[in-house]
Amino acid sequence: MIFDTNGSGLFGDSVQGNADVGVVSNRSGEFGRDAVGRQSPTTPPAEASFIGQLSGASALTGFVYTKIGAPLRAAIYSPVTSLFGTTDERVLATNMGLDLTGLELGNFDGFAALARPDIATQVRGRQVTALNLKLLAQAGLETTGNPTATGAIEVKPNLDAVRAQLLAGPVNFNAPDSVLQILNRSRRAAFTNDAGRRTAAQLLARFGEAVDRHLTTAARIADIEYGLRLLVLPELDILFNTSAPTAAQISRISAITSDDLVAGFLEFGSIQPIAVASATFAPVVDYFKIVAISQTMLASQCATGTDSPTCNDIDLTVGGPLNVQAVQLTAVRVPAQFASYLSVTQAADGTLTLRRLASGRRLIWFDYDARDRQGISGTSRAYVLMADE
Repeated sequence: MIFDTNGSGLFGDSVQGNADVGVVSNRSGEFGRDAVGRQSPTTPPAEASFIGQLSGASALTGFVYTKIGAPLRAAIYSPVTSLFGTTDERVLATNMGLDLTGLELGNFDGFAALARPDIATQVRGRQVTALNLKLLAQAGLETTGNPTATGAIEVKPNLDAVRAQLLAGPVNFNAPDSVLQILNRSRRAAFTNDAGRRTAAQLLARFGEAVDRHLTTAARIADIEYGLRLLVLPELDILFNTSAPTAAQISRISAITSDDLVAGFLEFGSIQPIAVASATFAPVVDYFKIVAISQTMLASQCATGTDSPTCNDIDLTVGGPLNVQAVQLTAVRVPAQFASYLSVTQAADGTLTLRRLASGRRLIWFDYDARDRQGISGTSRAYVLMADE
């Protein structure tokens, strides 16, 4: 967490020797002065009079999110609060369908509200948390055009199109025509044609419906995060990486329903949660593709220009959240149910070779073990999309 204490408008800089204040939260993401177990000796400013910016790893999945903002005097930072600036623009919340101001949203913990006994608080918690997830989809589609090795999603700067549309009028994130208005303002979506944007808007709206249906408890947020990363963003990447998606691509993606997405969310429920409370190292779920080829290779360690399951693995310490260059792949296993579709072998130098053993389109996974530089090991999954086109 970085506070702009020198008032430069930037985060993490120094002005005439006056450096911004940075703190590292505890394992629950609490960074305030009274937070027990903060992982840095620095304490935040005594008064909430400085704009802050948050970056870190999801405690549920380990996925990394950066540049999350909030209005002045906010205690909660999220995608929703990232839409607000130093002034309280009430029209933003109103046009999202909320009866809270920006500052009220910045002090409402939607995650905690999901577990409250009061039904009205639970309902509001689901509404705000669902909006956070839908906004992550919007930020994610912009980020995938400039991907990082870790797969981090940059939040506030990539919600400009959403913010502009909310200032212009009401937005329904479950309605394709409403989502299309956002995409018509998007830098990334401008590269594809009208058919591509309309198909993307439909998929994002179906994702919104699926989120509202599946989000009944806080534990299900992880399922939706995985669905976003493994089912939705890869399809949006296909649409936005070309000026003219093929008819086959348009037809296939248009056929994805909210039922399909909810079914995918349910399958991801079998992924073991990362051990945030006790672990110092956590391998994180990955996504790779074998499209129109018979095999692909992955590196044992993350380095510039390479793909490796270790690139998004995280170190949950004050030196973290990322220390990927020091993580090494130690073992891989293909589950028996996928043995007829995929083989994964590891060479003496650690390099992985993934081979398709069957045609058709399917998303499957293999297990991998990884070890950090301190010798601490962990296990995760790498999902692989196999497709003929």
